[in-house]
Amino acid sequence: MPEIPEEMKRNGRPKVKEFDGEEYLYRRVMPEQWVESQVDIDAIELPDMSVNRDFRDPEKWPPHWVLLEEERCKDWAVVGFKVKDIPTDMPHLGIDMYTFDPTHVPQDRNYMHSEVWCYQNGGHIDAKKNLDHDLHQRWREKLLWKIKTFVRPIGYVEE
Repeated sequence: MPEIPEEMKRNGRPKVKEFDGEEYLYRRVMPEQWVESQVDIDAIELPDMSVNRDFRDPEKWPPHWVLLEEERCKDWAVVGFKVKDIPTDMPHLGIDMYTFDPTHVPQDRNYMHSEVWCYQNGGHIDAKKNLDHDLHQRWREKLLWKIKTFVRPIGYVEE
């Protein structure tokens, strides 16, 4: 397993509930989810999409740290988006309101670990079971427009 920097470890630090709109959230992407020099929509998924936050300090909390968690991820890509770019307040079928917000879920070996959660009419839901496919697809397409690449997959060659 890759060496985890001490700064990356939780070491008893508390959850930070507040997110700044300008804060980046980083997500690792498998090489096979990299299509025509960009991330494939299938890399953007719910429920509770796993990301790393940068606390608005990418030098202290760099994007590539998301690849250190597992050896199998060392050749993967890293993409990111700003908190303010998460599509939220999405009405569906004129009945329900869906919101999507980041939540800090620190882990012992990864203090920055967070997740993007889905809420239906204010209640957190298991989006895999309860989110309509068309709404999920619309959400992923909107977010995909805002994604920025920070690390390309190793071995990727522009065509």
